[in-house]
Amino acid sequence: MKAQKIVICGEVFSNNVGDAVIAETFSYLIKNSIPSVKVDFLDLSLREKLDKYIIVEEEIPSIDTSKTSLKFFIWKLIVKIFSHRGATTLWWFFKWKPQRYRLYKHKLEGASVLIIGGGQLLADNNFDFPLKIYGVSQCAKKLGLPFYFYGCGVSYHWSRLATFLFSQALSNATSITVRDIESLNRLSKRMPGILTKLSASHDIATCCAEAYGIHRKENSQYIGLGVAEPDVLKRHSKELIQDLFTQTKLLQFWIDIAHELINRKLQFKFFTNGSPNDQLFAETIVDSLVESRDRSDILLPRPTNGKALVKTISNFRGIVAFRLHACIVAYSLGIPVIGIKWDDKLESFFKESKQENYCFEASSITPAKLVDSIVDTISKGVDSDTLSSMKTKTIQAVKEQLALAIKRS
Repeated sequence: MKAQKIVICGEVFSNNVGDAVIAETFSYLIKNSIPSVKVDFLDLSLREKLDKYIIVEEEIPSIDTSKTSLKFFIWKLIVKIFSHRGATTLWWFFKWKPQRYRLYKHKLEGASVLIIGGGQLLADNNFDFPLKIYGVSQCAKKLGLPFYFYGCGVSYHWSRLATFLFSQALSNATSITVRDIESLNRLSKRMPGILTKLSASHDIATCCAEAYGIHRKENSQYIGLGVAEPDVLKRHSKELIQDLFTQTKLLQFWIDIAHELINRKLQFKFFTNGSPNDQLFAETIVDSLVESRDRSDILLPRPTNGKALVKTISNFRGIVAFRLHACIVAYSLGIPVIGIKWDDKLESFFKESKQENYCFEASSITPAKLVDSIVDTISKGVDSDTLSSMKTKTIQAVKEQLALAIKRS
């Protein structure tokens, strides 16, 4: 059989390296299933390595009242007529799309299959993902390249324009596999016409321990505290709980947990998934705790690739975290996890892994109860049967998707 080239498209080189864990685990599963296949990555935001862009796009004009040129007068008028979101869409189509299309086309040359996934890609994050996914799917369509969605999460709200853009992409896909039942239900309601090609599996990163060949450290004494910065939590959480994630409240949340751990003589270290803003906030927390001591006593270095994140988490006996892929990486390694809810995707994962009792609302969990819970789950350990079942199903689902993709390419 002729060697196949499969392109995986996602936020591969995001500085939140949980996305790299997804992409690299996906590549591992594909190559394990078809050793002769060539796998390439296409970063949805057109980065070629960690946060380094291969495209320099003309900035959207700012609405600055001090600007008096004809260009800015016209832009203000467009924003007034179409709203800022509508104007951004027009800017994308007339300014960004032609340049992006050329680069997408170059990356997809010689490919047999395009797979878009995983992560929370089917999310209306101020039109960023809807426009990019629409763009790359349209490019694949024009090239006659079959494309699939695999392992994507679906956010709880889409605007009308985002719904239109996603619908265009999804209706042209050969098949769509989302990463949890909640995402399946949302997509089924929004787009009933795609039900025949829609299914659900587990998050790809469930198999990351095998992908990197990393094992949990036996007899570790440290509990990992996984930090996410306030702005990202507020931006992606529902309005009812956004007030919980102010800088002041979140800082106090972590300080109280740290003091509870110290009072119980339990050792801990803070860590992040790689986002510089997460790391800066973690430094703020640590500076409030250590006073004159070195930060490195309780804060680990920022991971700059997927393997570094998995290695970091492997050194803990248990973790408490906001970021979904901190929780999934730990679970893959067989490390007990406490999740702090800020959007539905975290809750979905804990339901699927039968750990609902260890996923808490930030508003309802006291430091004492949280530490009681992490001690409890560490003593019980991860249910190996459930973990093994989830990994087996993930591997099988990828194999089935590949068989379909290769057959139709």
